[in-house]
Amino acid sequence: RTLTTSAAAIFIPFTAQELSDSSGLVYGVNQVTQNLVTADRRNLKAGNGMILGRPGAGKSFASKQEMLSVRLRDADSEVLIIDPEREYSAVAQALGGEVIPISQRAAAHINPMEINEDYGDDEDPVIFKTDFILSMCDMLLGGKNGLSAERRTLIDRACRLTYQRYFEQHTAMPTMVDLSNTLKQQPEEEGKQIALELEPYIEGSLSVFAHQTNVDNDNSVVVYDVKDLGKNLRSMGMLIVLDQIWNRITKNRNSGKRTWIYVDEMQLLLSSEFASNYFFELWSRARKWGALPTGITQNVETLLLSDNARRMLSNSEFVLLLDQAANDRDQLTEMLHLSEQEEGYITNADSGHGLMIAGDAVIPFENDFPKKTKLYKIMSTKPEDMEQYISRKKLHEDGGEVSGE
Repeated sequence: RTLTTSAAAIFIPFTAQELSDSSGLVYGVNQVTQNLVTADRRNLKAGNGMILGRPGAGKSFASKQEMLSVRLRDADSEVLIIDPEREYSAVAQALGGEVIPISQRAAAHINPMEINEDYGDDEDPVIFKTDFILSMCDMLLGGKNGLSAERRTLIDRACRLTYQRYFEQHTAMPTMVDLSNTLKQQPEEEGKQIALELEPYIEGSLSVFAHQTNVDNDNSVVVYDVKDLGKNLRSMGMLIVLDQIWNRITKNRNSGKRTWIYVDEMQLLLSSEFASNYFFELWSRARKWGALPTGITQNVETLLLSDNARRMLSNSEFVLLLDQAANDRDQLTEMLHLSEQEEGYITNADSGHGLMIAGDAVIPFENDFPKKTKLYKIMSTKPEDMEQYISRKKLHEDGGEVSGE
């Protein structure tokens, strides 16, 4: 479907438009001019981005290529991935990263009450952390009407007292167990009732988040594998993972590090009101804190049912549009003000072909990555490629010979 330059001169309104940033990553070649397409999201007014495409269009491949390129270009950058389909383990392994499986059966634990001095957006971190804990308790206990004023007051007080002991006495990082114990110590009977209702998440079958963190949360590449989160823990788990990411963002800014965040199947996160609102706030603050969040999905129609998602897409200066289903294509064309000619590049497009929007530039690109390379096998999500990569990796680990690539 690649047009020649002469044909493009007749039919394509952006014939001469190029995207060639000397500090940028390579995303492919311009379908019109056949020049390299390079872009640096760090130079955009807001580097927030989305990668959208129907199944098989190449969105996961494009996401992995950017992740690997980011780390190869800048060893100080950090890459954090929310992985609901277990697609990014090979990337983490290739980069020496950490894969954290999150489920009620997993031995890995993340403590939602972890806090650092930078957490508070230049304000008292306890105030911001308490607000997060209130949101989490509201999600777990609030029901249709939310937490009552009395319950909010008691949880707020218990949080402040728990963190006061931590900062004054330099004790171990508090956990939900400590919060529950503080609630039980309050003079109001309602405090004991709240602790009782939180018991399944403190001592019971859903207590995976009631322990101290026992994983390498400080690795420069972290994949949060949420594939096995049951429906009873999915909303809570997503909210806690987002809060962990916020912790990292605040630490990294003071260290001068960029934080690249990838949320695959983004529509799943937005299905929870609390996680959706938290993610929207994180998305809105990202530029100030040196973070570059990216949403990835094949379910554009479902994604755009969320008002938050529409606002995030409208305010994204970086968008990769791969092949789109008809209904999705119509909505995206309207939202992003694409011309008829531009729309043609996301209609029946080959895998890895589409449109890149970066600031004011709209570039038709193609990315036919060399298949006989180790990088391709790491990034490919085709079952045959993944099986071959795993078998070759095992052979190498067992001391066998692997031909150079």
